[in-house]
Amino acid sequence: MEHVGKWAAGMTVAALLAGGSAGIWLGKDAGTATAAAAVAVEAAANVELRDIAGHWAETAIRGAVSKQYVDGYQDGSFLPGREVSRAEFVKMAAAALKLSVAESAGGSDWYQVYVNAAVGAGVHQWSDFTSGDWNTPMKRSEMARMAVRASGQDTEDNLEWMYLATKAGLIQGVDATGSLDVDGTTTRAQAVTIIERILAVKDGRGDEIAAQTDKHAVNRAAVLWRKTNIFEVMPQYFGKLHPSSQWDPDDLFIESGDGLYRAELDAILAIDLEDTDAPFLEELPPVETLKWYNYETSASSPYLTKGMPAYLVYFKGRTVFNKDQHIYYTPLGDFAYVSVLGAVTDDLEARSAGNLVGLSKVFKTKSGDMPISIFPKKMKTDGGLELRLYTPSIPGNKEYRKQLLWAVTPEWIGQ
Repeated sequence: MEHVGKWAAGMTVAALLAGGSAGIWLGKDAGTATAAAAVAVEAAANVELRDIAGHWAETAIRGAVSKQYVDGYQDGSFLPGREVSRAEFVKMAAAALKLSVAESAGGSDWYQVYVNAAVGAGVHQWSDFTSGDWNTPMKRSEMARMAVRASGQDTEDNLEWMYLATKAGLIQGVDATGSLDVDGTTTRAQAVTIIERILAVKDGRGDEIAAQTDKHAVNRAAVLWRKTNIFEVMPQYFGKLHPSSQWDPDDLFIESGDGLYRAELDAILAIDLEDTDAPFLEELPPVETLKWYNYETSASSPYLTKGMPAYLVYFKGRTVFNKDQHIYYTPLGDFAYVSVLGAVTDDLEARSAGNLVGLSKVFKTKSGDMPISIFPKKMKTDGGLELRLYTPSIPGNKEYRKQLLWAVTPEWIGQ
C-alpha cells in the first residue's frame, strides 16, 4: 500500500487482483483478513511487473514488493522513475520497518498515522521540514536524514546527514563522479533501494552495505559538511591532526586587523589525478592545460597529465572586500593565498629536470594565477604539514596570517 486518490489509495496490486480493499487490510474481521491476506500474498508472487526488467533497481524493487511495503499499479507497471512524496516515503518506511501504526489519527490526513509512527520511532522529527507539506516531493537530502535515523545513527549537525548516509553506503551518487543531487526529488526506485539498504543494516548486514559505499559521493558529502574532502582523499597527509589543531569549517577566512581586507574560503577540494572520475575536476580548467612550477621558469614547467600519481588541492575562495589595493594587492581578484608548510624538497636537480618530487604550485599562464597546489603521492616532510591563510599584503605593510590546519605526518609519505 503506497498511494492515495488517483493512485489507488490503500490498495496493493495483490489486493486489487484479489478484490481486496483498505477495509480488508485493516481487518475488522480476523478470519476474513487472514484469508484475504493469504490470497494477496499468493497473487503478489505471481505478478510480473512489466517495466523493471533490466532496471538498475530491479533487485531492490522485487525485494520490496515481496516484503509487501510497496506495489505496482493495476496495469502491471511499477513506474520506477515516478516521484515519491514525503507522505508516500514515510508510509513505505513505516511499513518496511514494521513500525507500530495506529488505525486512525482522528480524522486527520491519511498519512498522519505513518508520520506519527515515524516520529515515535525516532525516524522523523516534527521540526525536520521547514517548507512545503507532506504532499511535497521527497528530496534526496530529506531521504538521507530519515535513512540515517532509521539505521540507528543521529547527529545535531544538519550538514552531516548526507555524509553519514553516504559513508554507511545507504545513499550513493547519481553519476560516476558521485554527484549527490541533494535537492533532487526521490523516485520510487531510489526510495525502495534506500529502504532495502536500511533493512539490511537493521538485519545485521551493515558491513555488506558499507562495502558498497560510493567513495565519490562520500567526498562530495564531506565538502557539504566540512567544506573539504582532504581527510577522505588524502588521509596519509591530513588524517592525523596535531593535538593543538582542529578543523573548523566556519573559520575559513582571513580579515586584516585594520578592517580593510577580508577573504573567505568556500572549500578546500582534493582531487586524485589517478582517478578518472574524481569529483571536482569540473571545477578546474582541463588538467592538460595546467602546469606545475618547477622552480626554473614558467616556460619550462611541465604540464599536468591525468593519471599522474599526485593530488591537486584547490583552495576555492574569494575576496569579500579590499578597501585599499595599495596595501593589499589582488590583481587576479580571486583570493589572498594559502601556504602549505612542512613539505621538504631536497632533490632540486630532479625537480628542475621535470620530476615532481615535492609540493609545488599549479598555474595556467604564469605562476600564482591559480590557487592550486600539487602533492606527489610520495613526498618527504619535516614531520607535519600546516595550512596557513595570509593576507596579500604588499611588502612594507603588515601581513596577517591564520593557521587553518596542522597535521602530523611521517617523514616520508607514500613509502
